Amino acid sequence: MKLLKVRAWEKSFESAKSKGYNLKGQMYIPIKHGMGYHHLLGRPNGEALYGAWCALCACLSGKEKPRQGYLTDTTRPDGAPLTARDIAEMTGFQTRTIRSMIMACKSHKIGWLISDDDDKDTTGIPQGYHRGLSGDPPLPNQAKPLPSPPPSQTKPSPSPGVTPEDTETATAGKTDGVSDDGVGCSGQEAGPTQLHNDVAKRILASGSSSLTDMTTLLSACGVAPIRVSLDYARRFTAIQIKAVVRSVRKSGDVRNLGGLVRSKLNRLAGGDKRGGASERKA
Repeated sequence: MKLLKVRAWEKSFESAKSKGYNLKGQMYIPIKHGMGYHHLLGRPNGEALYGAWCALCACLSGKEKPRQGYLTDTTRPDGAPLTARDIAEMTGFQTRTIRSMIMACKSHKIGWLISDDDDKDTTGIPQGYHRGLSGDPPLPNQAKPLPSPPPSQTKPSPSPGVTPEDTETATAGKTDGVSDDGVGCSGQEAGPTQLHNDVAKRILASGSSSLTDMTTLLSACGVAPIRVSLDYARRFTAIQIKAVVRSVRKSGDVRNLGGLVRSKLNRLAGGDKRGGASERKA
C-alpha cells in the first residue's frame, strides 16, 4: 500500500515562520476554494467530509517539526502509517467518515492526498494555490478566456438616454436609401414589421406623452435614424405626433410610412410658421 501525504504541504499549510516552531498552537489552511473544494462538497455528506479533512490537517499540524504532511505518526515518510481508525481516534470522527474522506481526497478530481509517485502530477493541486510547470496544460481550476462572439451576434450599444428597444427598432427601420438627415435618397423605405406595429399600437393606445415613447413611436413607424425620430419628438407635442401617425396609418400605405409621417410633420411645422407670420402681419 502506497504511503499518502497531503499535496504541497509546506506551501499550503506552513509559513516561513511556522516551519521554525517545534510545536504549533494553530493551523494554516488555504482559504481559496478551487474545484477540489466544490467536488468534495458535491459528494453525499460532503460537509462532513470537508470537516474530517480539516481535522486531519489540524492533527498533522500539531506534530513536531519538521512537518512534511505524510499520513504517519510523525508526518514524515519514516513514521508509522496511520489507518482510518487511527485518524478517527485522533480527530473524534467516525471511522467510516474518515475512510470516505480519504477515498474522496485521493481521487483524481480532488487530489488533495497523493503518494510520492503522484507528486509530479500537477492536475489535482488543491484549491488553486499552485501553478503548473512551464509547458504543462492549464490546471482545471484556472480560468480560460472566453471566445469572442462572431460579428453577426454583436449588437451596438444604445446611445445615452435611448432605450435598447428604441435602438433596435430604429436600426430595423433604417434602410440603405436613407441618408443621415432622414431624407430618403432612393424614395423607398422598408415597411414596418409586426413588431413595429405592435409597439406603435401600444403607445398610441396609452396615455403616455413622454419623449422616450414618442421617439419609439416614430422609430416604429420607420422614421430613421433614431436621432431624427428624437428631433421630431422634441419639436412636436405628443398630441400632434399621435394624430399624424394615426392619420397616416389609416391611409393604408405602410410601404413608405416613415416618409409620410415626416412629410406631414414637416407640413405641420410649415403651417405653424405661416400662421405665426400672418398673425404678426395682422
